[in-house]
Amino acid sequence: MLGSLLLASAGHTPAEPAIAPRPPPWAVPVAANPGLPTLHRVEATRYRSAQPTPKGFLYLGKQPGLAHADRPIKTVVSLPAILTIAAWLALPVG
Repeated sequence: MLGSLLLASAGHTPAEPAIAPRPPPWAVPVAANPGLPTLHRVEATRYRSAQPTPKGFLYLGKQPGLAHADRPIKTVVSLPAILTIAAWLALPVG
């Protein structure tokens, strides 16, 4: 009986949650900038890209803004670092 229950549950995969499609202008590519790979403008105050290089950080520090009427970028959030910290905090104690 246990063997048949394991086989029955092994063949069942939960349905993937529905993800709403992004609107077409979700992120607009920004012209090539030194040290800022795959840079996209998400909102007037939000950009996304791959990890900036040291040259990219220097470039950002000198710019009044990357797009017309946008504010300068003053904060860079590293998601891999946040995920690493979150995984470390989730470790069992003891």
